[in-house]
Amino acid sequence: MNAAARARHNTVAVLTTVGIVNGGLVGGIGPSIDAFAANTGLSQSTLAGLVLQMKLSKLLGNYCWTYYANSSARHGRLSPRGLHAALMLCSAGLSCVVARARTSPRWLQLACWGFGLCYGCSDAGVLMALAVLAAAAAAVLACAAPLPRGDAASLPHYEALQPDSPGGNGLELQPLHEPGSTAQSSGDGRDGLGRSPLHRRHGLVLVGAMATVLFSVTAAEHGVATWLPTYGQRVGAMELSSLALLSSVFWAVVTAGRVAWSAFAASVSSAWHALAFDASVMVVSGLSYLGYELLQSQWLLWLGTCGLGIAIASSVPAAMALPAEGDVIISPNVMLVFNFAMSLGELLAPYTIGLCFAQGWYGAFTACTVMMSLAVAGATAVARCTLVPN
Repeated sequence: MNAAARARHNTVAVLTTVGIVNGGLVGGIGPSIDAFAANTGLSQSTLAGLVLQMKLSKLLGNYCWTYYANSSARHGRLSPRGLHAALMLCSAGLSCVVARARTSPRWLQLACWGFGLCYGCSDAGVLMALAVLAAAAAAVLACAAPLPRGDAASLPHYEALQPDSPGGNGLELQPLHEPGSTAQSSGDGRDGLGRSPLHRRHGLVLVGAMATVLFSVTAAEHGVATWLPTYGQRVGAMELSSLALLSSVFWAVVTAGRVAWSAFAASVSSAWHALAFDASVMVVSGLSYLGYELLQSQWLLWLGTCGLGIAIASSVPAAMALPAEGDVIISPNVMLVFNFAMSLGELLAPYTIGLCFAQGWYGAFTACTVMMSLAVAGATAVARCTLVPN
């Protein structure tokens, strides 16, 4: 094996490990929300505020990685592989601390800040080729899928909460950045938007539209991932074991869809077709949730959740790929905009839904999905009208 192949395999191994750790954070949080409240004495509104603080620390991590990416080419810095390894060791250490002090709200808060920072740095650092991204994405989602089921099975056997990791409240994985290029700024402009006024305008509109898509999709994804078990229990009195299974199926659908997208993306003529389909499926999912509230029929909750998983699977990589159709380079600065949009979505949605749940309005779960689907449809239409024919 030559040096280039060895380096590529090492990179895949590190990012897959990162995906496993981050996927554990994502998959374990939903079924653990009520256990967090029972063991720490925190209300749902307070837990929602904790999610907000964690997402803010993730934004700081996104910025730190962008600064590192912009400066590392000019100065000798810690290698990305070494930095990712250090971040994952930090996450593991925080998990051990909280597992030992699981009834302390203060330790939970401090650990969530640390988890958010580590996740923000490692998540923003995934700027590799499509094959590497597919491996990392599959690791995140494959680990996220069984965690809800495992949590639901283990929680009844413990007097106090012992989470896989308390920092994963909607740290989703979100995330999962699927850019087609890591090209740094060249003659097309340092920000990747191009130098001519026309291309810069089109580039700004495309980046803004796709940032809106990423915000909306991530908001819907993390809102569902965080509050689905609570929603199912409070609205339809479903059992936690059934809801944990549904959470696992949700992540399994996203996993299968994203792997399928990486395999068949080359045959798709334009990413906007995928985004238009995703927006339609998200609308159907929102209506299914509404039907569940009115009829309390469990199959409608399953339909809505699986449909949302199908939409999320391709919408994130499609949104990352669409700017390239307008000759926009995915530079670190453009990626910062995308990361900020996704972090903002995963910050606001769980927090807002949690506040609404604390006030007894469980329809916020449905309203979030419907509003985000309409935003995806509108932003996709704007992007379609903006694309400049080659």
